[in-house]
Amino acid sequence: MFESPWKSFYKHKYDEWHVTIPYDQSNYMCALCPDGINPEFGKDRERLARLIAAAPELLEACVDAGMTFQHYAELHAAKGTPEGDLKAKRNLDMAKKLCKAIAKARGETS
Repeated sequence: MFESPWKSFYKHKYDEWHVTIPYDQSNYMCALCPDGINPEFGKDRERLARLIAAAPELLEACVDAGMTFQHYAELHAAKGTPEGDLKAKRNLDMAKKLCKAIAKARGETS
């Protein structure tokens, strides 16, 4: 299992959630600061920091799941039955949905 080197943590002194991302020989730090315009954003800073820190693992899981859905779509389609065709379509639809999300995460879409 891939474990992301990205980490999230809270800095009490600044009331900020941070995410560290390894870059070259050091770390790049991203701060999710309080938003003076939208106070509701402050409530989500911890959740967003944790989501950002988990992004590499989530991406890997999506890639694995997409390949699994594709594999099962092929297996069900090979049965040549109406039930197999329905299951193949459902699996293929999920594979396509994951591929679209993966492409967006990788910046491969406009």
